[in-house]
Amino acid sequence: LLLFACTWIWKKEILLDHEKNVPFDIMIHQRNPSLKDLEYFGLSFWLACGAALATFIGLLLSCCFCCTIGSSRSENKEYEIMQMHSY
Repeated sequence: LLLFACTWIWKKEILLDHEKNVPFDIMIHQRNPSLKDLEYFGLSFWLACGAALATFIGLLLSCCFCCTIGSSRSENKEYEIMQMHSY
């Protein structure tokens, strides 16, 4: 996500610099100022946000699942993970 933000800032600086940009692009972005935000900070950024959020939620759920598995003591007084039976 940080890469998307850095790319967005870098592209925004290029669009504002008239020496690095072609005149036709400058004209398009002057008439549509919101276009530069949508063009570089668009769908791919939100897909990356969704993927990062899904990964984080999956990590939390897997930690919660692993920590709630029951354990029992064996004869040598060490804890061992109980096997879950399938239905």
